[in-house]
Amino acid sequence: NARKMTTNNIVVPAVIGFKIGKSDVLTTSKGSLVKLAEFLKANEDLKVTVEGYADANTGTVKINQELSEKRADEVKKILVDCGVESNRISTIGKGATIQPFAENDVNRAVITVVK
Repeated sequence: NARKMTTNNIVVPAVIGFKIGKSDVLTTSKGSLVKLAEFLKANEDLKVTVEGYADANTGTVKINQELSEKRADEVKKILVDCGVESNRISTIGKGATIQPFAENDVNRAVITVVK
């Protein structure tokens, strides 16, 4: 059950994964997005920023930027399809310029930050 959380800048869930060069959410990550959508619907005063990333070892700067934006947009689409209002979701693609994780493969990801 989703419950009211009062902490600012909650990272829920930590990572939504993607295959190399793809913007389709991994099946193993879809359940986390459904839970996030339920949480957001139960806490209508909260908004979410969807941050897309790409790994640094593949693609060009341009390709990685576009891919990270597509990944963020895909996560937003899934949240909207689950009933979250689109005006509560902002997206940003960070390309491969920022690598939030030590393991390169994990950087093919989206991180969601709830405020």
